[in-house]
Amino acid sequence: MPDLIVDTHVHIFDRNTPMLEDKWWPNGEEAPVEDLMACFVAYGISYGVLSTASIYGYFNDDFRHALKRFPRLRATANLPPDADAHAFEQMSREGFLGIRLLWHGDGHVADLISDANRRLLRRCADHGWHVHLTDRPDRIGATIAALEASGVRVVVDHMGMIDTQAGIDDPGFRAILDAIDRGRTWVKLSGAFRYRNPQNAKAAARALVAAGGWDRLMWGSDWPFVGYMGNVTYRDTLAYLDWVEDGDMRRRVAALTALDFYF
Repeated sequence: MPDLIVDTHVHIFDRNTPMLEDKWWPNGEEAPVEDLMACFVAYGISYGVLSTASIYGYFNDDFRHALKRFPRLRATANLPPDADAHAFEQMSREGFLGIRLLWHGDGHVADLISDANRRLLRRCADHGWHVHLTDRPDRIGATIAALEASGVRVVVDHMGMIDTQAGIDDPGFRAILDAIDRGRTWVKLSGAFRYRNPQNAKAAARALVAAGGWDRLMWGSDWPFVGYMGNVTYRDTLAYLDWVEDGDMRRRVAALTALDFYF
């Protein structure tokens, strides 16, 4: 295991977090930042990136407080399309560095070429922010292309979550590999436990290591494993790094690429 590890995908929430009622809910479970940092100490994790989710709406205060307390954290945020430059400047100083588009299960998504979203994405690009993306296999190629055209960098979640019958031969996964080649898209080696077909996860990991392991692939745990709490351990997710067989490349995936990107 590498000496230096950056976890690029974790969540925090507690019973006081005002989550949206029309979104999925973590069943009354809690994941306070204190538990996260204790987990980092137990497993030798040096830095972490807090990932927002659709259930937070535009409430980012939990992250704001965590960033102030723990300087080795960074975070993504949910922002409305009319967020102004001042909001980006303030949040950048606080340690925010991207927005998340979480559309994997949504039938209706925002129009990325609308005037409002073009302004939002342009502000992301102007402030060096990225877009953290989860989308459906049939849409992800077009979504990445639209984001790239806006000038932002893209980070694709959970190896793309292309858990289809075609697996890595799915056009959506091929679009991710093509985007890696174009140089403005990164992918997280994370979320394998969310695949219905474990073979799809393993095949995706192998293909991504071959395509982007040296500079476009980063590792994340998805702690506290919402929906799988009690069935997945942090050590289970660290084992994803074993899919990166070359030791020097493993250090890149475990930490160095993420340090360059987030810190």
